[in-house]
Amino acid sequence: RHVFFKDNNGFQILHDQIKDGLLQKMGVVRWRWEERKVTREHRYDGLSLDEATVVIEQLAGPKKEVEVVEQEEVESAVGPLHNLKIRVTEEQGRVVVENIEPENVRIRQDLREMNDECRYVGFVTRETRSALIERGFDRDVVMTLPKFGDDDDLDEEETRWGDIGGTNGELNDAVDPLSEEVEVIEQFVVCDRDGDGVAERRLVIVSGGKLLYDERHDSLDACLFTPIRVPHRAVGRCPADQAYEIQRIQTALLRGVLDNMYAVNNGRVVARVHGKEGVNLDDLLTVRPNSVVRTKGTPSQDVMPLQTPWIGDKAKVIIDHMKTVREERTGVTNYTLGLDGDQLHDTATGFQGLTERSDERIELIARVYAETALKPIFYGIINLVARHQDTPRQIRINGQPIEIDPTQWAEAYSVTCNVGLGTGRKDKQIAALSAVIQKQEALMQAGSPLVDMELYHNALSMLARKTDLYDPGLFFHDPSTPEFQQRLAMMQQGKQPQIDPLVQAEMIKAQSKEKEAAARMQLDSQKAQHEQAMKEADRQLEHLETMTEMELKYGRDVPGSAV
Repeated sequence: RHVFFKDNNGFQILHDQIKDGLLQKMGVVRWRWEERKVTREHRYDGLSLDEATVVIEQLAGPKKEVEVVEQEEVESAVGPLHNLKIRVTEEQGRVVVENIEPENVRIRQDLREMNDECRYVGFVTRETRSALIERGFDRDVVMTLPKFGDDDDLDEEETRWGDIGGTNGELNDAVDPLSEEVEVIEQFVVCDRDGDGVAERRLVIVSGGKLLYDERHDSLDACLFTPIRVPHRAVGRCPADQAYEIQRIQTALLRGVLDNMYAVNNGRVVARVHGKEGVNLDDLLTVRPNSVVRTKGTPSQDVMPLQTPWIGDKAKVIIDHMKTVREERTGVTNYTLGLDGDQLHDTATGFQGLTERSDERIELIARVYAETALKPIFYGIINLVARHQDTPRQIRINGQPIEIDPTQWAEAYSVTCNVGLGTGRKDKQIAALSAVIQKQEALMQAGSPLVDMELYHNALSMLARKTDLYDPGLFFHDPSTPEFQQRLAMMQQGKQPQIDPLVQAEMIKAQSKEKEAAARMQLDSQKAQHEQAMKEADRQLEHLETMTEMELKYGRDVPGSAV
């Protein structure tokens, strides 16, 4: 969850995937491990030699390269000072989760499900030349790739971006060649590349007809969400499909009503023109408010309007019927949206039944999304972290700092993703939890062993989360923490009951075991201190070598050198 929502824009990813699925039948998300070299420059002025050394040591670290790119020595009252410009290059690895536009997904037409069994899946993406170089591709090859928009068919681009003017191909005229975007096709292909008779999955990356990457890749790091599943097909249907035909009919009906209204307001007439007799056609064809139409005969005989019947009332019946058909197909009604004020007088039970029937369709789509999208995403994230993250990382969960070290995880780790649907509406869940808490309190007052402080805390924490209070620690102490145990012991001081001799003997045994454990911990601590002392000696030796190098390089006396 931390990787998805903190390291990536989890909300936007979920929103875009769901919106793609609801409107375009499928929403696709892929995830990958990305390693980049990030370079930052730091400038320090007025440092002594010792201070400069400390700064360099602080900036150094695992997977970091520290380079002094500029150095200036200035004289001062306290001696020579140094102005430094230091460049730090760090290798950073992280899980990247991103949406793929439906038109940029390449799949087989007979694909049944996007999982590790499918034989081909491809994604068309656009990346800058600089981003490709950061990912480790050869710079010379990247600079020869054609930029996006030169030879590409931009029909789909115009469809997606045309309403805001232009296409991405037209906006790809960057002054810096490294900022130009190129089209990259990443393909997961199952084939027998090594000729051993067994097909394996490979990740093949090409751009501009040139092969950039071709390596074995055992998993398909992507998932496809389709709102309304069709058996034996990966791409099913969406609510937009259900409403599309009805919407076209309603558009035609509304257009017909508007045309009829124009004809009624500006009707045609029959005019009698006979030589110099009859109506003046110029006056009749000029439509102006309060204009005059000249005639030399009787107006009622010279001009006769052609009556156009009004069909708006009849068309409204059909439009309302089509609206009802759309609501039956999609399950989205004015009642469920809270837009129909005429239904406020209905009984609470009847209205609730109506909304619950509509919610069942929505919950089914949500369940499909959870099973076919969320579960694969989080399984994929934990798989990537376990395979690639080789250093511990500290994160905060519920306000508490926790160190995550994937190198200590077992190879066959067991992880289960639970889908939180099908447990009723939130108000019902809150009422049920409140009843459970009341029963727990009654059992605790009666001294029943069925409930303890930990179970009581679990119920209170769940109730707080259901009321959108996401951090129960702000309201309730966790009884499993040492702080709570210490606080409980302080509250119980002075109220110690009489101890049974047998229990006392067991307590003595436990205390002796605790002493043995304490002695063992002390021995481990001494061992750790010894190892720390050895590391400190190595660090001092490395520092001595660094100071000696600097003295030999700059020809000045450096404190702490071996020369």
